[in-house]
Amino acid sequence: MNNRTVLVSLGIITVWAIIMGCREAVSLELAWSVRQGLVGQWGVRDKEIFTVGQYLGVYDLLTGREVRRARLPQDYANTTFGQIGPEVAVSDSALAFAWYDLEKHGRVLCFDPKTLALRWERVFTWRWDVRDTRPTFSVVIDGNYAYALAIGKEGENLFKLKLADGKTVWSKSIEKYVQGVPLVLHHGKLLIRSRVSRQARNPYGYYQAVSPETGANLWKVRIDGKALVRDDQPLIARDRAYLTSEASSPDLYHLYTIDVGTGTIFDHQLLRQTSAPFAENNGVLYVGGSTPMAYQLNRREKIWQTALRGPEGFGLNVSATGVLDPRRDEIYLGDWDRDLYVLSAKTGQVKEKLYIRGYSRGELFSPLKAFFGSYGVERLELVQGLLFVGSVDKSLFVFRRMEKK
Repeated sequence: MNNRTVLVSLGIITVWAIIMGCREAVSLELAWSVRQGLVGQWGVRDKEIFTVGQYLGVYDLLTGREVRRARLPQDYANTTFGQIGPEVAVSDSALAFAWYDLEKHGRVLCFDPKTLALRWERVFTWRWDVRDTRPTFSVVIDGNYAYALAIGKEGENLFKLKLADGKTVWSKSIEKYVQGVPLVLHHGKLLIRSRVSRQARNPYGYYQAVSPETGANLWKVRIDGKALVRDDQPLIARDRAYLTSEASSPDLYHLYTIDVGTGTIFDHQLLRQTSAPFAENNGVLYVGGSTPMAYQLNRREKIWQTALRGPEGFGLNVSATGVLDPRRDEIYLGDWDRDLYVLSAKTGQVKEKLYIRGYSRGELFSPLKAFFGSYGVERLELVQGLLFVGSVDKSLFVFRRMEKK
């Protein structure tokens, strides 16, 4: 069989998989999308969604109609050029996001959300030495200030900046290895997860709270074990933070429950085959990954656990980040290569599967690229009844529920 025949065969297989895969989901329909690798990251404010990629775009949340756009100095969706921050922070008066060029420059950029004019840009220089962490900034906005956490930077790595001009109010050092999870502002506290080293003989890290007013440490808790591979964000539900980390024994994971008001470890236990939690509802903790689980916290027992399998029967590369829809008693999870899963929150049964890889990216079809590329789910968010799916190839697909007649 020659190379031409192989490519044609792969193309036929891929097209067949696209057609068959897309038919598996019956209750989700595509409402609108932004394709062609244009969405490095996005943020939602009121009835608008702001996307950052080749340009800064603003879309109507419900219809997907483009409201306005502005040119950007480079393509912030292209991960071969650098690494965009894990969020686009948007307030009534400002929009901010961050970028690292994979050489030595980290940038925080601030725009006017109405005119999309660049207000200011701050450049911070550091060499990328921590190769198991993609360096960038995580940015949050509160009132007249932005808070920027430099991921993978030694020395000073947490900054309070004025939204008016980007000038530094205060700065401080957290740990040497700040994890790639978003910086969180919760009830007047900046919450940060860090680690000492992934390669340490007895790896550990910290979860800590910092005062946004002064930068002073409010509390600091030691977290044993390795951080999870993708540095998934701790779940914060009301006054509790839920964190997981790898234990030294195979398939065992730490689960920490921390009171975010006082920094007290409320509970610590070991679980098997788990990942990062993404939701809590009525005392039930929902965990993502390739073996998603519902866990009853007060009884310390599993309600259900499901092993997601691909078409070849192998375990999937599933993101721990999921979405719970409590109104429908459903969970959304996605793997990094192809599919979006809809699970019953009560039983863990897979109800539907949507072939995200099968949706057009607005480019010429390439059998080889389609076969080997990753086109699955990177980020999920449920907003005003719409499911936002950010894909690995930097596209955005927005789905709505089809009403049953």
